[in-house]
Amino acid sequence: MMTHVQRGEDGEEFGDLHCSFDRGLCDWISDREGDLHWEAVDSPAGGRYLSVPELKPGQRSNRGARLAVDIVPLLNQGNMCFSFSHWLTGHHVGVLQLFIRKKGRDQRYGSALWSRTGGHGWRQTQVTLETHSVDKVLLKAERRIGRRGQILVDDVTLRQGACL
Repeated sequence: MMTHVQRGEDGEEFGDLHCSFDRGLCDWISDREGDLHWEAVDSPAGGRYLSVPELKPGQRSNRGARLAVDIVPLLNQGNMCFSFSHWLTGHHVGVLQLFIRKKGRDQRYGSALWSRTGGHGWRQTQVTLETHSVDKVLLKAERRIGRRGQILVDDVTLRQGACL
């Protein structure tokens, strides 16, 4: 039996996919369909995380900033745990949402599985996915005019097995 092994950002080997954004976006994360973009920002504690900047005067956004993770066939063996750290702070900051796209001809995302509009400090979220029906996972940050504060994401992980 062959084991799927990935090299992490720091050179370690593991069977899961993990991105701490210390060296930018990982090659298994992509989505260019947004009209806002995630920016890698240096953390005061060391390392990096992703941030969605506030809208500039006159700027509009309908599609938001998007991070998509493809569920590759090698990982498509039973349940998987999708986890990530997030920070949303500020008055009317905007919204961070989690969507999945099911396999099939439709190729559209369903309703949000998870949504957050505020909070204090870093929080960890985990969602168990039934990968036999899931094609892609999407984290989407939306900003509207007048929305102030921070939307941050870090430590995106996709690992085999249900979340604990």
